[in-house]
Amino acid sequence: MARPRKQIGEIGSIHRFRDGDGFWLARATVRRANGTTYKPQGRGKTKAAAEADLRARVDRDAKRTSDTLNDDPTISELIDLWARTDHASARLTESSRRMYERIRQLAGSLRVSEATTMRLEAVLFSIGTGAPSGFKQRKTVLNLIFTSAMRVKGHLKLNSGGLES
Repeated sequence: MARPRKQIGEIGSIHRFRDGDGFWLARATVRRANGTTYKPQGRGKTKAAAEADLRARVDRDAKRTSDTLNDDPTISELIDLWARTDHASARLTESSRRMYERIRQLAGSLRVSEATTMRLEAVLFSIGTGAPSGFKQRKTVLNLIFTSAMRVKGHLKLNSGGLES
């Protein structure tokens, strides 16, 4: 029977040994966010220090590649997350970039649980002239922000009157 697969970021058995300089090394297998494994190494004067260094390196790597959100992110955090996706490439027009920044200015500090339809529509109406085509573009931008969060997080806990997936 095969060994169970490690969870993303999970540290396997830690092996400790001395190097030629008298320091302790700690090495383990860790599963990356993309599913591959790697063997980070920590170093210290004691076994505990080497293990602590190893765990710190794994945590640092996990934070650098993490696309996770807390259960109630702000709109600004969603925009940052969207900016890191493949869909937010260099092909994004300058007007779209300005739109994202304007949404960030007006609604960035709102938490998802506070983002009611009425509040978000008020933000969308306040950005532009109110022309139907402009409103549709702003609504599409906001939709892309929330969709990317749904893809990464898998769910978002919305306000009490909204949906939960």
